[in-house]
Amino acid sequence: MKIAQVTPYFYPVKGGAEDVVYNMSKLLSKKGHEVDVITCDFDLEGNRLRLVDSFDGFTVIRLHSSNFGYRFKFPKIHNLKKYDIVHIHGVKHVFTNKVMDYFIKNKTPAVVSIYDLDFTFNGKLPKIFSEFFKKKITSKITQMKIHVKNKMDYEILKKYSPLLIQDGIPDFITKKGNPEAFRKKYKIKEKMVLYAGRLHFLKGPQLIADSAEKILRNFPDTTFVFAGKDSGAKDEIERKAKEKGIEKNFVFTGFIPDNELNNAFEASDVLVVPSMADYVEAFSIVVSQAWYKGKPVVVSDAGALPYRVNEGENGFVFKKGDSGQLAEKLISSLSDKKLREELGKKGKESVKTWDEVVDLFEKIYSELLNTSLRE
Repeated sequence: MKIAQVTPYFYPVKGGAEDVVYNMSKLLSKKGHEVDVITCDFDLEGNRLRLVDSFDGFTVIRLHSSNFGYRFKFPKIHNLKKYDIVHIHGVKHVFTNKVMDYFIKNKTPAVVSIYDLDFTFNGKLPKIFSEFFKKKITSKITQMKIHVKNKMDYEILKKYSPLLIQDGIPDFITKKGNPEAFRKKYKIKEKMVLYAGRLHFLKGPQLIADSAEKILRNFPDTTFVFAGKDSGAKDEIERKAKEKGIEKNFVFTGFIPDNELNNAFEASDVLVVPSMADYVEAFSIVVSQAWYKGKPVVVSDAGALPYRVNEGENGFVFKKGDSGQLAEKLISSLSDKKLREELGKKGKESVKTWDEVVDLFEKIYSELLNTSLRE
């Protein structure tokens, strides 16, 4: 099949959506399909990118676009080749909407992946904008096969019978790591709480500093590891730790390669995802990564997180922004090794690899194409 994967941004822009498109495109190409990634020609800093690139067996086509902000890239669409299937990733960018319009007009069979509709469909924008967006988007997506990755979006769109398929875990997580090497490198001897991701205020890493003092009263040798590049919150975390005199319990790795991140997950006792805003958690791949390693998770109730994590079954959930609750949930997890093992084991049952996910989508693409050929 000739398949187009449409996304507002792609590598060298790094993020969850970009990783999804990369993994799907790479594996579909390996299966013998002809895959193009269609995206805009900007990075997040506003720099123009080369219009055509090759990646791991597939082609990246960057459409020349006008730039009016992060969600407002207006592509010039002409001379796109005919595809058997198009897969649209996300609907909250002008770019994907414009490309979606083009393929709808050309009656190309399509799948559309929807992320975080709660932010716009359930009144978290001013009502006039929310209703306009809902009407406009619904009129488009109902002409395609709808895919969601979490139960939150499924509930919103269930009358349209969406597919519920979660993201796969990256290959590096399936490999055996070296937790001892990680602990030795960062001088971690006792319990380890892991935060994996950008150090951005909306992701909530500063909340760990607020909760740490209470945790250390119970487990004084706990190490809090922040694995990810700084996006503005590191100074605040360090300041809070120094004020409390607990800075020796904090480790900042900065950006680390996949093999070392793999080691970090295996070395950890629990993963914490303390996000502060609903729209930054459409799925959370780090939760899947922790579960695959048999680790429990403690997450805020932001976005899709409480739809994935069931209290006391595969992890713990706390009210976003509540450092006291966070401390209590982490203490509960750190107090009981057997419980941690049970929570992690239960979580792993729901995790899929990218090979499994792509097999599902390949079947869906084939069914859509065969249906369109019969019409």
